[in-house]
Amino acid sequence: MPGKMSIVRAFGEEPARFDERHFLAGELAELWHVSRATVARWAMDEPDVLRVPIGIRARAAADGKPRKRAHLFMLRIPESVARRMWEKRLGRRK
Repeated sequence: MPGKMSIVRAFGEEPARFDERHFLAGELAELWHVSRATVARWAMDEPDVLRVPIGIRARAAADGKPRKRAHLFMLRIPESVARRMWEKRLGRRK
């Protein structure tokens, strides 16, 4: 189609990051047979993972002392990052 912008990078046929499939932590947890918390822990410091704020959870203090609030995030993990995370766990990464 004339005039239609391409999503293909200038250096090859690899799609740009925004065009890549993004997984939720729960989806990867189900695929990999681990907990959602484990996937979230693995992905938290990985580059290119989108952290979308979804709220704040305040814990109830049993002893009456104020507690820190936990900021909640929804993680959107690109397929290339998921692949890198899995290879790192299998020991295939340098």
